[in-house]
Amino acid sequence: MINSSIIITAEKKEKFIEKTIDSCIKQNYRNFEIIVAYTKLKNLNILKKRFAPYKIFFIKVHKRLNNRLHDQLNKIKICLKISRGENIFLLDGDDIFLPNKLAFINKVIKKKEILIIDN
Repeated sequence: MINSSIIITAEKKEKFIEKTIDSCIKQNYRNFEIIVAYTKLKNLNILKKRFAPYKIFFIKVHKRLNNRLHDQLNKIKICLKISRGENIFLLDGDDIFLPNKLAFINKVIKKKEILIIDN
């Protein structure tokens, strides 16, 4: 069973999405899947070739809502339906994970510690 699902919304993030995906696959924790949701992604074929060896699902979600925030939430909702992870991590297409992020969070969850993250 997959422990964690990383959902990335990638709308208009062509300049950054490769670094975002790289930061996910470089985790020192391995039991996860990556789901990239997009409506339009100019470099999709390049990304699919580059990341072919990894468990990455690229999901095209047709734009249904005019409000960008609602559209992004719709992408997340669709990805949640197909995700298999017990824990869900959400990223924008220009966010970066530190290499130990998943290991740290999963350790905290396993120990049932209280975790507060405040940016």
